[in-house]
Amino acid sequence: MEFRVFKGIQESNMHNIKHKRQQYTINKLKGILKQNNSTIVKADKSKAIVIINKDDLDQKIKAFIKQNNILTMNKDPTDKFQKQIQKTMAQCIGIIDKRKHKYIINM
Repeated sequence: MEFRVFKGIQESNMHNIKHKRQQYTINKLKGILKQNNSTIVKADKSKAIVIINKDDLDQKIKAFIKQNNILTMNKDPTDKFQKQIQKTMAQCIGIIDKRKHKYIINM
């Protein structure tokens, strides 16, 4: 996440003085985050961001996975589900106009 934010600012106008100040600040922040083994993440229940130690974040993710009995899958089921959706929509000719299928199915 933090990389995309930084990358977006880097690619903007390189000759702008304001941009150069922002770039300096971003580079300083990246250095501080790296020194403290921290990262920036989106807060759980708001649009805020949080700076958190990477080890703490890993522990929280592992605890969440364990508490919610999440299992890993051998294969991504997305393709299977998308094919089922396409098949079902093809059978719904009278309900859903065929010309609108492409707007409903996002693939």
